[in-house]
Amino acid sequence: MHTSSTDAVQAYPHPPRAAAYGSIMHPVLAVVAIMVGVASLAMMISPWHMYAWLPAMGLILLMILGKRPELAFYLVLFLVPWDAVRALAGPESSLTISKLAGLGMVLVVGLHMVFSRGTRYDLHSNLWRWIALFVATALVSALLTQYPDESWGELRKLLASVAVFGLALALVDANGFTKAVPRVVVISIAISTFLSVASFTFGLSFFTMNTNFERLVGVAFNPNHYASFVLFSMPLLAHWFFNATRSWVRVLGALVFLVNTSALVLTYSRGAFFVSLVVFGAIILEHGRKIRPKHLGFWGIGAAAIIVVAAAYVPATYWERQRSISTSDTSIGARLSYVLFGLEKWQEHPIIGIGIGAYDRAYAYSEYAFTRGWGRRTRLDAHRDAHNTYLEVAVGMGTIGLGLFLGVVVLAWRNFGRAIRESRILNDPKLTQLIIAYRLSFLTILAYFFLLSRLYSHYFWLALALSTVALRVVRQRKAQQGLQE
Repeated sequence: MHTSSTDAVQAYPHPPRAAAYGSIMHPVLAVVAIMVGVASLAMMISPWHMYAWLPAMGLILLMILGKRPELAFYLVLFLVPWDAVRALAGPESSLTISKLAGLGMVLVVGLHMVFSRGTRYDLHSNLWRWIALFVATALVSALLTQYPDESWGELRKLLASVAVFGLALALVDANGFTKAVPRVVVISIAISTFLSVASFTFGLSFFTMNTNFERLVGVAFNPNHYASFVLFSMPLLAHWFFNATRSWVRVLGALVFLVNTSALVLTYSRGAFFVSLVVFGAIILEHGRKIRPKHLGFWGIGAAAIIVVAAAYVPATYWERQRSISTSDTSIGARLSYVLFGLEKWQEHPIIGIGIGAYDRAYAYSEYAFTRGWGRRTRLDAHRDAHNTYLEVAVGMGTIGLGLFLGVVVLAWRNFGRAIRESRILNDPKLTQLIIAYRLSFLTILAYFFLLSRLYSHYFWLALALSTVALRVVRQRKAQQGLQE
């Protein structure tokens, strides 16, 4: 059978480069092994002798990552909602499992990119130009700010988030997009909600915080952040449930849905209540057409049962909190002050802002910080973020930064839309529905950005990358089937 030169290149991709890569890596590993040995010996005679095993363990993990770097990415993805447990040296430590795994991934992917001349990973995305301009704007704002300590720290976080975007582009292939990523997100959230709800049920305080009442914070430090994590997973969970072919999988999916919903209720998050209405409504619109007429009675009974259980077991304080939204509520009043202050600062610095990440310190020195008797006694007590990502970007990086940020969001949304349209000709409804689920998860983040300052949310930067990966996967499938645009 005749084989074209292009087919031959695809079947046997650059063997001389692969051989060169292997020949170079052997001495590199030898040098690294010697350095690890020296580091372990040095730690054994130092006050940190109890950590002498870490360099050797790090080398072993690095060798594993050399073969399967995506494993570290999925570990980081699994730990996204586990803020409270991923620190290696206490809750206030900046050294986390995610950072170590991230550094390992960057090192491994970087070595592969250098020695294989970039042929192993696909980093192409139409978002890079906008993201680069956004980062450049953040840099300029940090150079011009009156709050350099805050801005340079936030700029480092932004660069780490961009690294998450790049690693997702490089490491999430078609199998990861359709199987690994949804499973990791759903399982991670399911485990955390099960532990949190079980702990709350038995009166344990491991996963709660006490304001005027107990609120579930899960494995995060903040009930609103935790609710946003749970809501991000719900469209993917619904996709898993409605496309399952085995009864036990559907039963398990229904149980996870109930536990996740219980966790959302127990956070007492008013933002989660409104966002969940949008998310659940979109899920019903997307998957409701799959319900067969003969099964409508069963679904009706199930819905009625859920309403009865909710009426009986949802705490009365939850409904009272949802009804308490008014300007007289201290929390709402505080958020209103954040908006008024932000608008004033944006009007004063409309072009490039006051500096990325400088909002909280600037607010602490404003007249808004000590109004209404909120119990703030010092400037340190008064540090507050904007509780609105769009407003925080506008204040910190001006109209230019906000415009670029919205450009990134719109382009990612269009990527998902284009992938959905192109996937419809593949005769693979599961793939189309999965992309729709990803876009709906992305929507939960965009909605929550009106309520939280979460520019560095890993789920957000993951979703940006997945918008490009979705297009890549669809076009690869089309090429395999010989379909034209």
